Amino acid sequence: MAVFDETMSPDDHMLTADLASYFQTARQGLTCVLDGLAAAGRSPESISTVLDFGSGYGRIYRALAAGFPQAQLTACDLMEPAARFCAETFGGDWARSSEVLDEIRLPRTYDLIWLGSVFTHLPAHRWVSLLDFLARATNAGGIVIFTTHGATAIEHIENRILARNPHMIAAERFAAMKRTLQLTGFDFIPNKPAAIRHQNDRGIKVSEGEYGFSFASEEWVARLVDRLPPWRLVKYAAPGWGRNHDAATIVRA
Repeated sequence: MAVFDETMSPDDHMLTADLASYFQTARQGLTCVLDGLAAAGRSPESISTVLDFGSGYGRIYRALAAGFPQAQLTACDLMEPAARFCAETFGGDWARSSEVLDEIRLPRTYDLIWLGSVFTHLPAHRWVSLLDFLARATNAGGIVIFTTHGATAIEHIENRILARNPHMIAAERFAAMKRTLQLTGFDFIPNKPAAIRHQNDRGIKVSEGEYGFSFASEEWVARLVDRLPPWRLVKYAAPGWGRNHDAATIVRA
């Protein structure tokens, strides 16, 4: 595994435990990407452009910079200072993300795009629009790897996160989500208004009702990808990133 830069931003809100755990998540992210490339029949050396969409302050970006030293990297995030920090600290360039996808101005198209914990916060209609956006941002034969809240995440959230913070999602709503997931394969629980205000204060500009927690079965993800002509699903790993995120690898025609 490539050695990556461990420089931290004091504003990195993803540092919720110790640094060792944070950097382990970074290594797991790179492993997830390399596994996805292998499933798609691509070598790391064949990748010349990489986008970390939802980069934050570089938890995975730093590992991508080390794992793809020959590639041109771009960090993109709703928090402009975070994307800028990635580019200035770990190399590459940056772009400001937006809830309105047509407002995003990326500097190029990409061979590889990583989205760690992005789809996990979006309602179903925004999965479709984001996949359409990614199709325009990906080169022919390019690869997108994104993480989801599948069965492993549900167990992790229920037994760990909600055990510590039961007010994040009401127990009744979480139970209803699990029933809906069995019936349809997807459900979305929007963040409470106070949480949206907190995110906006941090610079994560999102609208009420459009950001929260999404949960999707492997079958639902596969059906969605199959209905969108540019994409082909080549790998679904459960868990794929760490112990609590599934990971889907799709290839653009």
